[in-house]
Amino acid sequence: MTRLLTILLLLGLSSCTNSHRSDPPLLTQANNDTVDAIQAFNHANWERAQRLFKQALRQYQSIDDLSGILQSYINLVELNLSQQHDVQALDYLNKARMIADDPTLFHYRSRLTYLYARCALQQKQLAKARILLQGLLPDFKQNVASSKLTYIQLSALVSRVKLAFILNQDRVIWVGRLNNALQKAENMPYLARLLRFQAILQVEQHQVNQAEQSLQQALKWYKQNLHRFGMAMTLYELGQLYLNHLDKPKAKSYLVRSLNIFHALGDKPRQQQVKKILGYQ
Repeated sequence: MTRLLTILLLLGLSSCTNSHRSDPPLLTQANNDTVDAIQAFNHANWERAQRLFKQALRQYQSIDDLSGILQSYINLVELNLSQQHDVQALDYLNKARMIADDPTLFHYRSRLTYLYARCALQQKQLAKARILLQGLLPDFKQNVASSKLTYIQLSALVSRVKLAFILNQDRVIWVGRLNNALQKAENMPYLARLLRFQAILQVEQHQVNQAEQSLQQALKWYKQNLHRFGMAMTLYELGQLYLNHLDKPKAKSYLVRSLNIFHALGDKPRQQQVKKILGYQ
């Protein structure tokens, strides 16, 4: 859900690498390592991404580049959250918060608040997550935001929809708000996520065929963009849909395909979850 957030945070570094040829060698190398790490992160090559992000962090620290240090910490937070390493993510996030106390970096605070909310959500601290997310979101009138959402607000809204599903409260309302927000934002990764949220509601409304179409549409986008985690999750959700409502033999095919990707990603908790459904344990 957050890969494009990392890219946005570092677009400045990428352009800096291409245009500021007089930068000190260490800064240039740190920027290059960060751009390479982003590519590894986007392809879910966690080990390479972590090595390069840490390498860039050391280089930024060696020249006291506070902005580079802070962005490196943020990327390490994103990386660890993607791997469900909550403790490590929170440790990097606390370090980032200390750097962001510098007056020149106050504009990062909303990003850090969003990441604290994601940490809380992942650690099942739902009340804390709700409070943090609420502080980032605008007011809504008839499920339409009172102002155009920033990227951070849109990311927070996606997390708020996820929280609504976890709590089983106001899900239709929050999905509607996300749908309305995306009509203007046209953010394709979040549109794919919206389709997956909508599929859950469609199943509950006995619209199984529509749910299958929504998931297939999301899967198509993930595959076109090599978004491996999105592919794995959508294949898993298709497997569950076929297992419970459609064709059980076909369900196994989807689940095995999701398992293969989770294995490639090194996502052991989700591997175990799929194996249990397949009866491999």
